[in-house]
Amino acid sequence: MRVLAVAVAAVLLLIALPVSAQSTDPAVPSASVTQRVAPAPQAVARVQQAVRQEACGAKQHRKADGTLWRCTFADDFDGKRLDRRKWQAVKTRTSGYTSGNDCFRGGRDNVRVNDGKLRLTIRKLRKPITCRVPRAANFRTRYTAGSVTTHDIFSQTYGRFEVRAKFPSSRVKGLQSAIWMTPQTPIYGAWPRSGEIDIVEHYTHRPRRGIPYLHYAYGFPATPLTSQTNNHCMIAGKKQRQRFHRYVTEWEPGRIRIRIDGDICVDHKVQPGLPWLTPQPFNHPFVLNLTHLLGVKQNAFDPARTQLPSTFVVDHWRVWQ
Repeated sequence: MRVLAVAVAAVLLLIALPVSAQSTDPAVPSASVTQRVAPAPQAVARVQQAVRQEACGAKQHRKADGTLWRCTFADDFDGKRLDRRKWQAVKTRTSGYTSGNDCFRGGRDNVRVNDGKLRLTIRKLRKPITCRVPRAANFRTRYTAGSVTTHDIFSQTYGRFEVRAKFPSSRVKGLQSAIWMTPQTPIYGAWPRSGEIDIVEHYTHRPRRGIPYLHYAYGFPATPLTSQTNNHCMIAGKKQRQRFHRYVTEWEPGRIRIRIDGDICVDHKVQPGLPWLTPQPFNHPFVLNLTHLLGVKQNAFDPARTQLPSTFVVDHWRVWQ
């Protein structure tokens, strides 16, 4: 995200909490102990595919060549708490991540799963707290925010990425939400050289817009701020904005397409500046991120006007390859 560009590289290096599992594919039930004949490999493959596909919903999606996308990750947030096998909550005290005046915490006040939804909430506290920041100055604040990531848990190069989510209905500036992807390891260097895929960002000072953004050193001559976006992708009228919408990215070697409710918003051929060549830097594993935070710059948080608490609601995130 543009407003958090400086923090991204530090976040990638610092976010690292213990996780209990690396695989996100549902387990296939083992054969009964009374079974004497092992099933044919083709049958096992069909069962595994069916289980994975069900995890990504009943609808199947086809690639341009006619073959089916294969489900690799899915979370419909149907449990009672965040699934630590798939996500970790972002915390300022361990990651250093903050937009300036909000402190990211992982408790249920800011990161909650209930009623089949993930809810990321920004809150104003009754009394100020000290927000601890590793390798930087601590600060006092009354504002806490929520974010989750699959960093060190799940990452993927290329595929189909689908999120169904509802942004806050506020029309007063000061709030920002993001569905975004960042490198598991910044192998081409600090932001934006290793790339960033913002599937969609939402700013409450532009409540009708869903803004995708591809950050990398694009074209010639490339500079750190050359990136690709479309600022004119609209989320329909007021009632529509208060509903859930579907955001889909299809990422293939050298090309990234982003759709909002089925409509193409970005169709971009990757063209990096020298010394990189297509499909660099979008040719290595990226992780999934969901974030709700206080706005800055043109969308700056205003304590007197910005409405809190505010919640960004996510229904599911599904990934295919």
